[in-house]
Amino acid sequence: MAMAIIILQEDPYVMLRSNKSDRVYTGNARFKGFCIDLLDEIATMLKFDYVIKLVDDGKYGAPVGLNGDWNGMVGELIYKALACIRVIQRVSFVIKPPSL
Repeated sequence: MAMAIIILQEDPYVMLRSNKSDRVYTGNARFKGFCIDLLDEIATMLKFDYVIKLVDDGKYGAPVGLNGDWNGMVGELIYKALACIRVIQRVSFVIKPPSL
């Protein structure tokens, strides 16, 4: 299973490669920069796979309104983590043996 890496495009750390007439970049190959090189090295050393995803709204993250919601990378991390926790809770509830 590949780890999802949520990033924000910011030169020179994370940049999109330009497609050339003889080459179209897809997947993780679309990205270049210092953070991408660092991520590649860490993934090789620790032996994990990853998929890079640009943050949808192009923001780092800040509180939105008064209800505790967040946008940007922080918001994506919060809401995806909460979704994972809900799935784990439901699975735990389903497979939990009845108490005697």
